[in-house]
Amino acid sequence: PDRPKSMASDAEEDCAICLEAVAQCTVLPCNCKVSYCTGCWDRALAVSFNHYGLARCPTCRGPVRVDFDAATSRLEFTRDLEATQAEAEAEAEQAAASARCAAARSAMEEGGPTNDPEEALARSADEDEAERLRRNAQRQAAAQRKAAAVSRLLQQAKPVQVKNLEQFGEQRPWLREVARTPEALASFPSAELDEVLGRWAGPPPPACAAEDAEAAGPADDATLPAAKRVLLLAGGPRRVPGLLVSLGLRGAGTPTCVCGSLLERMAGLDRMRAAFKDAIAPYGVLDAAIREHYFEQMIRNGDPLVVCDLCSNNVDSKGAVWTCKNGNSTILHATAYDVCDACFVKYTCGLEDEPEAVAAAEDAAAGCAQAEP
Repeated sequence: PDRPKSMASDAEEDCAICLEAVAQCTVLPCNCKVSYCTGCWDRALAVSFNHYGLARCPTCRGPVRVDFDAATSRLEFTRDLEATQAEAEAEAEQAAASARCAAARSAMEEGGPTNDPEEALARSADEDEAERLRRNAQRQAAAQRKAAAVSRLLQQAKPVQVKNLEQFGEQRPWLREVARTPEALASFPSAELDEVLGRWAGPPPPACAAEDAEAAGPADDATLPAAKRVLLLAGGPRRVPGLLVSLGLRGAGTPTCVCGSLLERMAGLDRMRAAFKDAIAPYGVLDAAIREHYFEQMIRNGDPLVVCDLCSNNVDSKGAVWTCKNGNSTILHATAYDVCDACFVKYTCGLEDEPEAVAAAEDAAAGCAQAEP
């Protein structure tokens, strides 16, 4: 949230990070007296969260709790009292452990029972084990707090993201028509579909089913009707709306993310590869062949590299996904934001309450793709 200009001083304030003048400064949850523009404050919290698992004020390093108000579509910042208490307890435990070590050393120097080498060694081993367990418990607690923060923000933001997609579909009624009735695609002017197909750069995506391609021809076969080529390129009727939007049919535009940025559609495999690259970045540069080997192994194992933030299902490597261009640079979704193609169609085309219509569309489109031109 921003501090109203009437609450700011008469003098123009500069952001402590970008040094640009800001008319509305972020209201800080701590006692810091510096000014931040909303963008820099947001990114600073996201960087802190990604590096340390906790959003912190960039000045005093105090823990910050972040919530999203769906009614106003604004972030709210307060002191993270739970994290503050956990840190205080950890510091107290560390001080107690240091005191015990100091007492043991003092006893050894003065002589006495602990001067026995074997007893001293055993005591040292016990202290080391206790320290290891204490640190592991702290790391686990921190990981749980981070996961809880991510989950809380996603749940708070979900209604707004769903509404964004629903409004996007309402403003483009042809999307619902295409999703519900595969034959509707054939009613589009061929020239219009040909123009859209011409915007596709590269070979058919992995989403294109191999058996359909063999039965009806490749998606780039210009001798096929344009509607059938679109269906083949999409890889199925439920993927047609997303493909047509991403290629700009009828000036479709781009759906917006809950953070205010734009969602872009990309192949599921490409998104998973990018997520894998980000995941291994902290471990240094790996040989390209080794990196690819591990990536392919994770794909074969079905590891959840990318999860839809609306339905919580794993993104299909052979499908498509809508991902926010903001990536992890906002605290609202500091671990990136993804919407699977199924959820995109579900909310933009309003098919959630009509499973029979969806199933009929799937069957009809499958028959259309396998028919001879």
